[in-house]
Amino acid sequence: MNAARTTVWIVGCLGPLMLAVLVVGCTGDPEADLVAQPRSPVPDVPVPSDFELVEKMSRSRSRGSWRTVDYLYRGGGEKFAVIRFFERQMSINGWRLVDKRFVQGRATLNYVKDDEICCITVYSSSTGWNGTYIHVDISPSGDTIPTGKPTKLQRKS
Repeated sequence: MNAARTTVWIVGCLGPLMLAVLVVGCTGDPEADLVAQPRSPVPDVPVPSDFELVEKMSRSRSRGSWRTVDYLYRGGGEKFAVIRFFERQMSINGWRLVDKRFVQGRATLNYVKDDEICCITVYSSSTGWNGTYIHVDISPSGDTIPTGKPTKLQRKS
């Protein structure tokens, strides 16, 4: 009889605790590392796997080795996890962080690589949708834009 009471007590007390651990474990950890998409639309700028390109709000152009990218992604990743994702992944892809800002809920990470500048802005939706946006803007650095016209730097010389 005493063993039966002990068993009932263990099941009664530890059962709900085990269930709580299982439920919390299955909901995911917002601090967990995000995983890059296997094929990002921009090969040297990885994007977390649960983000998708918002095509009607995105555009790109290239000519030779010159390119501009203005892409908007939408997904469910937590904003600060996304920021950490880019801090890790961009350096792996040869980008060097030159500036990092956080202003009014928007994080902006500025990178350089060769003759390009990449500005990544991460922010939460303001429309009530519980998600995160990533804006990726890549452009040539000022003196490499192939317009045929002198750049601002060249005009001042």
